Amino acid sequence: MRLEKLEWDSIFFNYNIGRIIINENQSLNIPDFLSNSKEFKLVYIFSKLSLQNELFKLVDEKVVLHQELSQINIDLTSDFFSIKSFNKLTHNRKELEALAIESGAYSRFKIDENFKSDEFLKLYQSWISLSIDGELAFDIVVATDKNEHIIGFVTLNKKSESLVDIGLVAVSGAHRGKGIGKKLLQYTLKNCFELGYKEIQVVTQFNNVNAMKLYESVGFEIQEKTFVYHYWNL
Repeated sequence: MRLEKLEWDSIFFNYNIGRIIINENQSLNIPDFLSNSKEFKLVYIFSKLSLQNELFKLVDEKVVLHQELSQINIDLTSDFFSIKSFNKLTHNRKELEALAIESGAYSRFKIDENFKSDEFLKLYQSWISLSIDGELAFDIVVATDKNEHIIGFVTLNKKSESLVDIGLVAVSGAHRGKGIGKKLLQYTLKNCFELGYKEIQVVTQFNNVNAMKLYESVGFEIQEKTFVYHYWNL
């Protein structure tokens, strides 16, 4: 295993951030790790096994859910919302940005109190901005009410010619429990299949019970699980 510097994260947060990946057949040598991590303010530790060490803060149990795509028939008719692709000219960018912040409710960047609150906000604002500009997403599917206000969304990123990745997902708090999230995902599955993709994945937090239930309700299954820890040099 190797402790590597994450250039993008280090530049974005303006301090050195590293990452180490620990597989099932590996163990972490603590003295070596502490010596090698001195140049970093923060190290992300991704481990397939639980680490019982008070030096490391468990911030996420990351779950990758996956499914093979196939043709599906869905009824998207609704009296109060419609689903379509985000349009910069007709939709309100600020509404999308606000929902992007909501999508990070279980994010380790919000849960870990060592991050300043503005760092979490800037990260998710940057994420949705880069998605709108096409750098992190090839499409943003939105649910809008009768007045074209955005009440839910899904961002889609191409991982390979056959695999598409769901990035950010959120439904406005005032409109949850109405089936909007499920319809957004069903539309996404149908559209991605028709675009020629063979499989789709999404990453979420195991503790995000509602998200897990939602993804499983439309056919996603757990592919892998990773414990994520933060080690801070403060």
